[in-house]
Amino acid sequence: RSIGMIKRLGRLGRKSARLLMGATLLVVAAVVGMPTPASASATSEWGYLISRNSLPNQQMCLTAAAATDWSVWQNSCNWQANDTWHMKPIGGGYYNIINPWGKCLDAYASSHDNYGRITTWDCNGYINQQWKPYFSLNGFELKPRHAEYDNGGQGKCLDVYAYSHSGGAPVVQWDCLGGVNQLWTFSGWQ
Repeated sequence: RSIGMIKRLGRLGRKSARLLMGATLLVVAAVVGMPTPASASATSEWGYLISRNSLPNQQMCLTAAAATDWSVWQNSCNWQANDTWHMKPIGGGYYNIINPWGKCLDAYASSHDNYGRITTWDCNGYINQQWKPYFSLNGFELKPRHAEYDNGGQGKCLDVYAYSHSGGAPVVQWDCLGGVNQLWTFSGWQ
């Protein structure tokens, strides 16, 4: 009897250790401010894509027009429809990023060029409309699937051109270089 009880306590100890480790990781993720895997991939969310290139007193959001084939830009977050995006998970860590008018964020013509135009376009399932967030302590990079392995494997990133702090600055595709102008946060995951 006592041997069976010791074995059960041993199993309980391993389970408790795993639970403690999992809880610790969740606490660390919350303290650091990184989304947990459940909040980053399990559900479809609406929110604002905020550039980490923003000045301290003025947040800048990814902004789009209602029309198809319009480029996107950064603008002062006015918390209106043109700043709002739907992060729709499509599997494998990828998302369709959809504006309120049902248009997808699109790397125009599947370009592999720096300064590649980013537009909104009718959602069509092509890989130039599939975006994957790569998380860091300060936000995440958004990489279009069609160019994920360009740039020596670093990929292309959604980029506020030339580190601009101006409203109306173009948001383009550029080699991922780790700059703050390529980092974003999403209010729907906070």
